Amino acid sequence: MKKKLYFIFFFLFLISISIISQNCNSYFKKCASVPQGFEESSSSRSFKIRKGKNVQFILTAYGGREYFFSICAKTKVGDLQFRLIDPESETVLYDNASEVLCESKIIKVEFTQKIIIQVFAPNWKSNNLYECGGFRIAYKK
Repeated sequence: MKKKLYFIFFFLFLISISIISQNCNSYFKKCASVPQGFEESSSSRSFKIRKGKNVQFILTAYGGREYFFSICAKTKVGDLQFRLIDPESETVLYDNASEVLCESKIIKVEFTQKIIIQVFAPNWKSNNLYECGGFRIAYKK
């Protein structure tokens, strides 16, 4: 009976260590620094990305602003691809694959619109099931 209890406590300890070590909170802060004159957006996100899957979230981009986008992940994930998509027409507004998977981009938004941000890891190099990544967003009026 004692052995079973020790085994259960040891197993729970290992699970809690695993969960704590994979915490991706605030990972976006490891992405490229916000350029001078830009203000960090509360829309910046940290995420867990899996091999062969994408991550997506929605941003309301306000007209008349310039937006700074920066993406990052652990080196063993490889370069990340991100797309900005108009959800109504499903048109790709920007794809960093057209610029050899550049890590940051400044884009001027003409009118207020919702934008879907999709993130992929096309060159996954990690042996892990998932890894942490971040997407930093800043804006300038």
